[in-house]
Amino acid sequence: MSKPVPRTRWLELDERLCIRFNRAARLGPVRHILRIVNRLGNGVFCYALMGALLAVHGVAAVRVVLPMAAVGLTRTLLYKCLKAKTSRRQPDQVYQAITCSASPLDPFSFPSGHTLHAVAFSFSAVASA
Repeated sequence: MSKPVPRTRWLELDERLCIRFNRAARLGPVRHILRIVNRLGNGVFCYALMGALLAVHGVAAVRVVLPMAAVGLTRTLLYKCLKAKTSRRQPDQVYQAITCSASPLDPFSFPSGHTLHAVAFSFSAVASA
């Protein structure tokens, strides 16, 4: 078990924002949108995009798809390393005011795999285009 972190202004801001977003996510329409974004962030969209680029543009798309695939592999390795090193617990495990509405993929919240994946693939796709 990790040592308790002293409270700072950043941690207090983190807590307030987590609670505020968690409350907003309890609203039906917001929850629906977040579930769609969550599904897209799982990598399905990026892999489908790579497949579509290859299907539509054939060999010409390889110069875009290969860097995207390399970024995906690098991102996965970085993600696994950072998760193991930071071991930051999920907000619902830290703050009593936060309720979890979906099963997390793992017990740690940092880095966000969805965010890391989306940003890495977006930069790769734009840089290669």
